[in-house]
Amino acid sequence: MATNTTAPAAAAGASITTHQVVIVGGGITGLTLAVMLQQLGVDYVLLEAYSSVTPQLGASLGLFPNGLRILDQLGLLPAVEAAAVNTANCTWRDSGRRGKRIMARDVGSVVAARHGYAPCFLSRHQLVCILEGAVRDKKRLLVNAKVSRIDDADNEGCARVYTTDGRVFEAQVVVGADGVRSLVRTEMWRHAEERETQAATASQPHEITTKSSSWTIPASDKAPVPCEHACLFGTSRPKAGIAPGDTIAACGDRAAAGLMGAACGDVMFFWFWTLPPSNNSCPITDIPRVTPEQEAHERERCRDVIVTDGGVTMGQILDDVYGTLGATVLPNFVLDRWSSGGRVVVIGDAAHKFNPLVGQGGNSCIESCAALVNQLQAHWALESLTTAFAALEAERVPRVRSMVDQCQDAMHKTAWESWKPRVLQRYIAPLLPVSILADFHKPMLTPSLRLKGAEFAEPSVREHSVPWDDEKADMPKLQDVREKGTVVVASAPVAAAAA
Repeated sequence: MATNTTAPAAAAGASITTHQVVIVGGGITGLTLAVMLQQLGVDYVLLEAYSSVTPQLGASLGLFPNGLRILDQLGLLPAVEAAAVNTANCTWRDSGRRGKRIMARDVGSVVAARHGYAPCFLSRHQLVCILEGAVRDKKRLLVNAKVSRIDDADNEGCARVYTTDGRVFEAQVVVGADGVRSLVRTEMWRHAEERETQAATASQPHEITTKSSSWTIPASDKAPVPCEHACLFGTSRPKAGIAPGDTIAACGDRAAAGLMGAACGDVMFFWFWTLPPSNNSCPITDIPRVTPEQEAHERERCRDVIVTDGGVTMGQILDDVYGTLGATVLPNFVLDRWSSGGRVVVIGDAAHKFNPLVGQGGNSCIESCAALVNQLQAHWALESLTTAFAALEAERVPRVRSMVDQCQDAMHKTAWESWKPRVLQRYIAPLLPVSILADFHKPMLTPSLRLKGAEFAEPSVREHSVPWDDEKADMPKLQDVREKGTVVVASAPVAAAAA
């Protein structure tokens, strides 16, 4: 790739504004970060390429204790709980045996008792509306602001963000929250290449090369990413046998249906399928889209899958869709480098992409926002930023990679891509107590983080039998409160211990 080390001057008459932080992209990641920065009193602006920050996009969104705990600190939990519905009856079905019920368990209640927050779901649109509603100064949310270029020269004292309509924004920090097809990520890589070129031609190369090499983008970040599955998704009108809070997984031959009964009675659904081996990876810079032919084939393929005891089929669900029926491929990846030594950092789907089956993608975006905010310093000189971004990667990359792998493994097993998960789910899983089934979520929840600093409230007082990892770290400093094995969060950050 050719490099251009000279930053373009702003066009004559261009509008230039200066902020501490420019957030590129709205959605859950961008809006969550905006609410956090607002709480800190940080001067920020959010640039959304489309005409609204609350578009009617996506279907259901699962929220688990790791995400809910942070939303609780932001004061958003009452609004979320009012809009969402807690998971209640979880039913597994065999789509190859006329929808035969395999088992039904209330996993959500066990997770809530262990971790203090009940897993719930709502539409993506509902959550982004809650987040947008929490932004007090709506003038900071700029729509129709499509970014075309970012300049991040070490010697400028700021980064510059250029939009297609000629506006220029200067910032100490630029955060890429612009999703899986991230322009910010591409620009970050461009600057990494420019720094390497400068290091190679420097008159005193040793010092510069040492600094540059620690921020080189590894080849693995630019390598093709796994893309083993795709899905249809949407919202259908209420159906008999699918009550609010019900979740249904219909497992089958290299495919699976997932359905959730919304609070209003609507049915939010996914249809997942396994892509052929010849198509199971793609360039991260050129993620394919589901073709009309693929979509039509899968719509026909899933029509006879039975999803309720009363015989409701996926065909009936699809025939009663309102709004948009979406279709997307499902890449999964975790970047090792979320920054490249400058003022630009990527988070959310731009840095880590989950398979949506388990519902941890949005929660991990919320966590990454909190991790970034926890690392940023009050005065953001470049030297402090590189330290903060390195700490962000060290904290988040191993955890997110483990979670992405766990979610991808769950997808393989739910789609019955070999005989083992078929046998286990048909014959072994129904014999297990619900506590064992709930153990699946524990390693994804207990290591999660919380927002730090006096500007943020501590998580509310909620009983939970399994302490968070950050509570364990605090326990030696605090007085033990023994409740026969139940941790009671009584004050900030925690005033309890397991008996």
